[in-house]
Amino acid sequence: MSLQPDSTSTVDAAQTVPPTTDAPAPFNKPTADLILRSSDGMNFRVRKAFLAEASPVFEDMFTLPAPQNPAGSLPVVPMTEDSRTLEGLLRLCYPASEMPLRTLDQAVTLLDAAKKYAMDSALNFLGERLVSFAERSPIQVYAIAVRHQLPDKVIKAALNACLNLIAPTAKLKRVVDFQHISASAYLSFLDYRDRCAVAIDVSVFGDSTWIDSNRWCWLTCTNDLCQVHVTHGPVTFKDNIYKSPRAWWFQLHMSCCRNGLRSRPCGKALELIFFNYAAAALSEAAKCSHCGPRSVADLEEFMVILVAKIDDVVAQVETDIVW
Repeated sequence: MSLQPDSTSTVDAAQTVPPTTDAPAPFNKPTADLILRSSDGMNFRVRKAFLAEASPVFEDMFTLPAPQNPAGSLPVVPMTEDSRTLEGLLRLCYPASEMPLRTLDQAVTLLDAAKKYAMDSALNFLGERLVSFAERSPIQVYAIAVRHQLPDKVIKAALNACLNLIAPTAKLKRVVDFQHISASAYLSFLDYRDRCAVAIDVSVFGDSTWIDSNRWCWLTCTNDLCQVHVTHGPVTFKDNIYKSPRAWWFQLHMSCCRNGLRSRPCGKALELIFFNYAAAALSEAAKCSHCGPRSVADLEEFMVILVAKIDDVVAQVETDIVW
């Protein structure tokens, strides 16, 4: 039996070990006291004190006996994370180190790593950055936030952005991240939308006591030729003042807004489709000598207040997520 190593095996083994490279600043300083080597062979020179402060997992790791190394060389700890993930994770540990978050995939990778190393501050930081993706990818952000049990404000931001989506159920089927959350969290997502729609219907359109009755043309008009809404009698407005609003505002405009918000219960929905809802009402208002000259300006100003009222009502709705 030959004691000489098999040359083929030696070549194969060498090919499976990636060549090492040095990481960029600040992970290339000579003042480091440890090297973390990524799975793809990048050496990160780090300060153990920074890592221990950021992660109890690292802190426990450093209590173990250090690997034996040639005199004068730093101990090397092999890591399972690749260089991109490891760099992002370490930047979250280092003071005054910028950690740009460019994609949701990057966010998920870093959240997984931060959770693995029990880095609570990093999880909070990533959660705050995740909010910036809520408008563009609300369903994905919700699923990611639930999966990692991020703060309620992250979940709320994602849920509120979802409110403006049309037919969200169809979109949910295409979101891979929903495979990682519970059925209860999925149902909570749908329930939140329904509760927001009910809250808007009751507190905004079912209650007019937040509307100033002396400010708008449809409530100050005395023109007998301008049709009055009389189906259910006078309406109670702010300061318990009873008035019968003009039909063009109550029956055409407000009814359209109310119906539209049942499928998209958020103020932003009205911002995007204001003129579609207002066109018929304004056309009718133009027939009145009192309402006609004021209707466009009044309705535009009122819509700002209406959107703010809707958003305020939605803000009061609890997320009530079941992990």
